[in-house]
Amino acid sequence: MKKFLLLFAAMLVAVAATAQTPTATLSHDGNVKCFYGKEALVNAVAESANGDYITLSSGLFTATTIEKSITVKGAGMSADTINHIEPTVISGDVTISAVDVTVEGAYLSSALTLNHYNNIKIISCTVAGSIANKNTSNKGMVNKYFIGSKSLRYSSNNYSTNSFNVGCDSINFYITNSYVKNLYNGNKNANHIEATNSLIGFHYVYQIYNSSFTNCILWSLTGTYNYFTYSNYAYYCVGINAPNMFNDIVAAYGTEVGITNTNVTNFSDIFKTFTGSNQSEFEDYALTPTAASTYLGDDGTQVGIYGGSMPFNPKPNNPYITKCKVAEKSTPTGTLSVDIEVRPAQ
Repeated sequence: MKKFLLLFAAMLVAVAATAQTPTATLSHDGNVKCFYGKEALVNAVAESANGDYITLSSGLFTATTIEKSITVKGAGMSADTINHIEPTVISGDVTISAVDVTVEGAYLSSALTLNHYNNIKIISCTVAGSIANKNTSNKGMVNKYFIGSKSLRYSSNNYSTNSFNVGCDSINFYITNSYVKNLYNGNKNANHIEATNSLIGFHYVYQIYNSSFTNCILWSLTGTYNYFTYSNYAYYCVGINAPNMFNDIVAAYGTEVGITNTNVTNFSDIFKTFTGSNQSEFEDYALTPTAASTYLGDDGTQVGIYGGSMPFNPKPNNPYITKCKVAEKSTPTGTLSVDIEVRPAQ
């Protein structure tokens, strides 16, 4: 925990020292408006409408609650030392309470709460706090996507706030090319979790139903339990130090799929550097050359986040805003000077 806090503090210092003034650019009906400073995201979201697009520069932004169907894209979830681009850091708790919301390319320093709304996508983000499905209707998640992202965790007895909580009868929750340190659902049922090419640690998981894990690397944080009962499937997965994980795998499509899964003893048997307790955002979760060529998924590529059709890439695919200035007043002829400088997507 201490190491993680020091790393996060170092990231904030780097952002404060090198990035330009935090800028949020709001695109609405072909018009562009810029907001500056730490509250830029808060102000941009407040003035946005359904369907709008907000682009964030590098820098430190205050978190907010999103209650509109908008897209928020930052400069990246981690520092890009090659292109000298600092991350977009959103400080504080983020809550999403709307349909059709996308958040991409940001480092979320605290909790992320996904309320019960449809089509929410978290893409290429690092979430340092808890990720929770918080709803009082007990309807759970419906079409939630966690793509190319990292969910950092640390050991704690307060599992409800420091774990990736997918309880409350989650429906259609997709984890793709992502790392989730603690998958935890307390005493709630979870229905239809579909994980592909991801790294997932199980922690006090309770009755997951009708779910599938394909081309994943899985480990148990609470012993050698078997999580693949209740009509769940695992295809081409590698379990770490959990020999009972795949014991009761069910048959699918008339064939026994349990034989496609493998167990290894140690994290070092498959990862170059990852130990299972390293929570640094700088960990890349790369496989050893032997593991990358030995443990292959159903498509012939390596298991884990660098396999499949969407290999993990921390760089966002949107252009990076380096400067955005709008004149305070228009000219006598009714024109307004706007100076926007962008760097193309890498």
